[in-house]
Amino acid sequence: MGDRSRAGGFYKDRVYSEEGLPELIGLMRGNDHLVLDIGCGGGANARLMKELGKIVHAITLSEAEAEVVSPHVKRVLIGDIETMAFNYADGFFDAIVLSHVLEHLIDPWKTLARLRKLLRLGGRIYVALPNITFYQERFKFLLGRFEYNDTGIMDRFHLRFFTYKTAQELVRLGGYQVLLAKTIGSFPLWPLRCLVGGPIWIDRLACLVFPNLFGRHVIIVGETVLESEVPTKTEQRQVGPSVKS
Repeated sequence: MGDRSRAGGFYKDRVYSEEGLPELIGLMRGNDHLVLDIGCGGGANARLMKELGKIVHAITLSEAEAEVVSPHVKRVLIGDIETMAFNYADGFFDAIVLSHVLEHLIDPWKTLARLRKLLRLGGRIYVALPNITFYQERFKFLLGRFEYNDTGIMDRFHLRFFTYKTAQELVRLGGYQVLLAKTIGSFPLWPLRCLVGGPIWIDRLACLVFPNLFGRHVIIVGETVLESEVPTKTEQRQVGPSVKS
């Protein structure tokens, strides 16, 4: 509890400033009308969703972020999603967005399972996670460097690390069917990129053929499944830890 309280104190006045992730938000369905944006940051994704006509609710640990995001959402709650009471009816939301959130949690497996009841039947989650096996990180590890930074894949507040494969396992074990998994990243060697006609198509091809190597972000779309199809506790323990309530 002490560690959790210190984390909450750190986030209280912090605002994660980012440009949002249109590649993730662009995957949303037209009937994803009511959306919960968890870990809303400075509200960039909320703004994108509002522009698409979504009604957005948000959750953040940061009082400062809550103030910044308020103009773009219908309601914002301040709390820890691993322990807070959500105060929403079961099946209230059509979709939940978790953009670079799950890697900050003690038990993201259990949290995804908790969130499932907030989604209607056929509701979806839209997840973005950093890929720890991105080629730039591999090179650093090869040199013996495992160093935390203020931002990025090695953010000092990341508690969990995922690859293209284990990110999908996380979503599946949380009780969702993985409908789509892909990565967003870049191909190295700028001279070669110029010779082959620019970065966009070669980046996409590299991420398609070698998603675990060239993908910086792992993007996953998951859909709720019937209770009978949810992985058992034994299966969940084989991949993720169980934290007592």
